[in-house]
Amino acid sequence: MRFGLLTIGDELLNGKVLDRNKLHIGRLVDSLGGELYVQVSTPDDLPAMEQAFQFALSRCDTLFMTGGLGGTHDDLSFTLVNKVFPDAEAEEIVNQVGIASGWILKRDQKTLILLPGPPRENLPMIRQLHEKLQTDTICEHFYLLVGIGEVEIETRLRDNLGEENTRYFATYVGDGFTTLRVRAPEQEICQAIAKQVEELFKKEIYATGDETIPLRVFSLLKESNKTLALAESASCGGIASLLSEVSGMSDVLYGSYVVYTPEAKSRMLHLDADVLQGDCVGEQITRQLAQAARKESGCDYALALTGYAEHEDPLKHGRIYVSMCSEEREESLFFQLRQNRGANLVRMSYRALAFAIDFLLKNNDM
Repeated sequence: MRFGLLTIGDELLNGKVLDRNKLHIGRLVDSLGGELYVQVSTPDDLPAMEQAFQFALSRCDTLFMTGGLGGTHDDLSFTLVNKVFPDAEAEEIVNQVGIASGWILKRDQKTLILLPGPPRENLPMIRQLHEKLQTDTICEHFYLLVGIGEVEIETRLRDNLGEENTRYFATYVGDGFTTLRVRAPEQEICQAIAKQVEELFKKEIYATGDETIPLRVFSLLKESNKTLALAESASCGGIASLLSEVSGMSDVLYGSYVVYTPEAKSRMLHLDADVLQGDCVGEQITRQLAQAARKESGCDYALALTGYAEHEDPLKHGRIYVSMCSEEREESLFFQLRQNRGANLVRMSYRALAFAIDFLLKNNDM
């Protein structure tokens, strides 16, 4: 089904108010399995509103219209609707926050949904609309992938599952990971494609459904009744910050030694002076940081990271080393990032957590 959005208000066009309604309505349409095919904004001017309305409605089955429902002189939406969409079947949407009600109007196989402009008023209405507009059961699967870009994901899907199946996929680039959505109206098709996706990206999928990557780390530690300490240099506490998003993380996370300088590495984790020569970046010192953090904290595991978030030397820019250890084993990882400093800081932290998930899964299987 094709949806459209017409937002009304001078304040949306002159930059005085940020239009948050298109964000909420876009999410609603996506959850319904539809397509937001057209978006138009118009000032509080009746001729302009009429022209925009006719343009938008001709290109969709259901048109959302926000703004212009109040009682002031420039609230003209009802005047417009009475002129261009008369004698429609009407259903009221109760405004739980403000005064102006919303309306669902149906006529000639078209649906018009009127909502007030303020997001604090129409957001509760949008939640009501999900139940009213949902007609089909949509099957969805979500996957969080780390260490692979959007283009490579789409190329692999196309090459292995065929061009004709690309309509079932959508990718969303996040900070440090990419979300892959599988969606199909038929349960059987959706499950079959999801199974192929899980096999195709088994090395890159680190969380599924509503689970986040930090939550996956937490769950693995909690299930095995183990604890984790961090030693962060280049990430400067970024890994701990991501983990802190999970409620109850203090049950498994001891803390993070943010050892950004050689002095901090020496004082907090007691690394020898001869180890701290040069720029303190590399596999060897990262391993030693992990070992020292585990020893100092008494935790079951320790995860350490060193590297360069940025560097004037392109060969060093984004070079990252990660190491994780337990009493029985240790592993290390090297990778290089190509983005700017801010993006690299987030990406290195997510890559480190993905590495930790792999390490914990192997350890739990032993």
